[in-house]
Amino acid sequence: MLAAHLFVFYYAVLSDLTPPDAVTAFAAANIAGSEMMATGLEAFRLGIAGFLIPFAFIYHPELLLNGSWPEILLTTSFAATSAIALAASVVGHIASPLTPVLRLVALSCSLLMVVDFPVAQLTGVAVFVALTIWSSRRGKRKEPVSISS
Repeated sequence: MLAAHLFVFYYAVLSDLTPPDAVTAFAAANIAGSEMMATGLEAFRLGIAGFLIPFAFIYHPELLLNGSWPEILLTTSFAATSAIALAASVVGHIASPLTPVLRLVALSCSLLMVVDFPVAQLTGVAVFVALTIWSSRRGKRKEPVSISS
């Protein structure tokens, strides 16, 4: 019952983020002097991970503190890592820019961590950690960009 109520409440709050009712994004666009709809669409793109959280409430009651503490901590860590992987996929950057193929890998890792199958979750974490380490090392090898003219 709690998960169902939080599902509805969470989406009611997120309505401030999505066009055409993106009140917060439109207010920010007005302050910044940018185009309102473009700002609303960018807010939606950056906040897409938030739209998956209510589903996590339904499928993983441990996120609502229903379960033992080890289950709660494990599920919370998978959900947080999954949100980071999804954000990396949407933005296209971890420690260095990601190619379209690597963005799909990050998206796949995010989806694997959400399912309630331990082998898939651990595979998603392992691949995402490897991708993060690889991206970090790749970013250190690149020459710094010169700003001078």
